Amino acid sequence: MLLYKTILQSKGKFVIQSGVILKHPKNIMLHEGVYLDHHTYLHACAHGINIGKNSRVMHGTELHVYNFRELPQSGITIGDNCVIGPYSVITGQGGINIGDNIIIGPRVSILPINHHYDSNTLPIKNQGIDANGICIHNDVWIGAGAIILDGVDIGKGSVVAAGAIVNHDVPPFTLVAGVPAKIIKAWAPP
Repeated sequence: MLLYKTILQSKGKFVIQSGVILKHPKNIMLHEGVYLDHHTYLHACAHGINIGKNSRVMHGTELHVYNFRELPQSGITIGDNCVIGPYSVITGQGGINIGDNIIIGPRVSILPINHHYDSNTLPIKNQGIDANGICIHNDVWIGAGAIILDGVDIGKGSVVAAGAIVNHDVPPFTLVAGVPAKIIKAWAPP
């Protein structure tokens, strides 16, 4: 941890367990009380990863911001008091904003990028991308194995059921489930 303190940005004390890999650590900001569990992987090419106070990134999780120069909104911001479950994958090409007090279950994928596939003569990888970003507002619970796709806004106080695939916005204070996710229940805000 002493070596990491000299090459990454930090505001306060944090814990980095064994087997953690930090690629481009100068683009990573860890705030007071952050915990990076065993074998997590943070890769912050051109744009940064910012993890808020007292947030925990559990073992085997990958936070990866690819180096797309044409996507200035790239990056991953995680708020305060969040838990990112084990073996989750969060890529930041289109930009991800995760609010405060978020629970993300194990093996969740949050993917703010989508490939074009209109031509049957060009390889898909050469047809371009959309990267509109993802915003997850405060006090959200995302269940195990859920997948959140590009362009989605998840409202405050919402729950995404385990295994759901979310490809549309989720209104505040609702429960969504299914493939694709649909509103199952809504409740009045406090």
